[in-house]
Amino acid sequence: MSKNKYNFLIGLFFLVSTQSSASNDEYSIGNELAKCAGFFTFWSDQLSSAGLHKNSIDAANKSNGWRIASLGAFYSDGFSHERRNSLMISAYSTAITSLNARVEAGKAPSQIIDEKISECLPLNNYQETYRQKMKSLNK
Repeated sequence: MSKNKYNFLIGLFFLVSTQSSASNDEYSIGNELAKCAGFFTFWSDQLSSAGLHKNSIDAANKSNGWRIASLGAFYSDGFSHERRNSLMISAYSTAITSLNARVEAGKAPSQIIDEKISECLPLNNYQETYRQKMKSLNK
């Protein structure tokens, strides 16, 4: 194999690997944002059950923002409209089901909420960025 062909293949490999890792990052972020949206819906349900309806509405609104942000991350990754929605709904619904199953298995909702807040809080900057991206697309 000639040196030029070898260098071309190495360069192509590097380009493909860096592009796919960036893509995986946005996909992963979108997935995590959707899971956090599911958590906020779970939290909203817990607050509503406790009679804290105003707080429940606030948590539900936060869930909507995180779902929109998830769609923004998937959009940035180049997914079609249908695929973005499918990915978001899947991660979102799975998160809610998983959290409710943990409660049914005996885990205290307050423990779950504390755990999930610590997982979602570091993602807040991504949530803001991707939500703004979607907002700018809808103008």
